[in-house]
Parts: sequence; structure tokens; C-alpha cells
Amino acid sequence: MLKTAYGNAALSKTRVYDLFSRFKNGEMSIEDQLRLGCPSTSRIDENVDKINALVREDRRRTIDQLYEQRERRLQACFELKNQLKEDPFSNVIAGDESWCYGYDSKGI
Repeated sequence: MLKTAYGNAALSKTRVYDLFSRFKNGEMSIEDQLRLGCPSTSRIDENVDKINALVREDRRRTIDQLYEQRERRLQACFELKNQLKEDPFSNVIAGDESWCYGYDSKGI
């Protein structure tokens, strides 16, 4: 009935049950409860600005493409880290925020 009356602005069924449970237990706040653990960094101003710049650069980019790009960078970092664990003297690696350089000392 809520979806019919309010459309996409309606609360989800899960959220309604959650609020009902809170009110039933005497809690009258509708604010989210504080959660332990690492804070979400997906909505900090710096990240929002970066995503906004990427989308403005090419408006045909999708969220999936941006996420896949991040996953590929993360996978490359894990591979480099594992390579160093296996043989720390095989390659010399240096990097900054956007590039990684590998130097193969065996090729000399």
C-alpha cells in the first residue's frame, strides 16, 4: 500500500519492520544507530568529486565500469604484493598514487 501511495519515495519493507521493532521497544528515534567498524569512505567529498570528474570526462561511463577499474587496480596491487613475498629480490618496484613501475633485475 505504501508503494502505491508514495511510489519510489516509500520506505522499504525491511526498513518499516525495523522502525516498527524500534518503536515497539520504546525507542522513538528514527536516526540510524551508530555502527562499529571502519567508516564508509564512499560518500566523502573527495571521492564524490573524483567520481564527478570521471563522469564529466566521459558521460557514457557507467558505475559498473568505474567499479571494475578499481577492482583491476586492486588486483594488480595484490599481485605485486604476493610477488614480493615470494621473492623480494626479483624485482624493484616503485610507485605513486597513479602508477607502478617494475624493474626486472634478472634481465640485466
